[in-house]
Amino acid sequence: VDLEELVLKCQSVQPRAYISEAVDCYQAGAYRACIVSTWIAVNFDFVDKLQKLELAGDKSAKERLTEFNDIREQADVTRSLKFERQIIDWALNPFELISPLEHRDLSRLVEDRNRCAHPSMSSADELYQPSAELARYHLRNAVEYLLQHPPVQGKAALSKVMADIDGALFPTEKDAAVQHFHFSPLAKPRPALVRNLVVVLLKQFLQEPLDSNAQLRRAAALNAIRTMHREPTEQALKEKLNEVTRAMLDSDLLRLVLFLGRVDDCWHFLADDVVGRLERYTDQIPETELSSALP
Repeated sequence: VDLEELVLKCQSVQPRAYISEAVDCYQAGAYRACIVSTWIAVNFDFVDKLQKLELAGDKSAKERLTEFNDIREQADVTRSLKFERQIIDWALNPFELISPLEHRDLSRLVEDRNRCAHPSMSSADELYQPSAELARYHLRNAVEYLLQHPPVQGKAALSKVMADIDGALFPTEKDAAVQHFHFSPLAKPRPALVRNLVVVLLKQFLQEPLDSNAQLRRAAALNAIRTMHREPTEQALKEKLNEVTRAMLDSDLLRLVLFLGRVDDCWHFLADDVVGRLERYTDQIPETELSSALP
């Protein structure tokens, strides 16, 4: 990936400045300084995310931010070092900013930062010198895993997006939903968030007795998510649409008809057995459902 693009991906000003400095160090061949600046960027990004989460009412973020401000005001070096050592762990739990695998990679950044920043030597006459590949590896991981993402991910992000969709003011048209999602955790989500959201919306539409407006909101959301993040959305539809449909009762198949009519281009995801079942339903459709299903 182009290093200048990595800088532009950063969400916040201070982390972006340190990542830009890390890129300058990398290009100058100062790989130890590159890794140290990358770790500083991660620190500033974590604190920035805490501030945003506190504004959103997150109690855990408020506690950590209060602790950080207290350490800074007292210039307590010991507590500051302890706080810094826990950042990656907190990013995983409770804030769910990173996955367990990403936690492992960023923990390696901490280890290599310590080797670079402290006067440790691999032997009596040989200084630790990281390779260009290692420095670039840490640069990319820091941005891709943490700095480019909004402060809400994981279950918290899923809950926030679903709360928006459940709201009566959520748009029922795709373009308006896309505009709405540009200012939500779906602006730069992890693939897992997209997949989980698609599965939840799919199950709600096909398995729950929703009113017409609720169905329209979920259809608009699915169409918008697919427009913004096509690959993970279509992968989730391929994996789950037939599974959810096979679990439906015959009496609920009107929901599948409405789903196919309102969510763009999903017919080709259906397996032959599901297609056959749906065709038989249309041959024997109850008169009470005809006015809804026919359009």
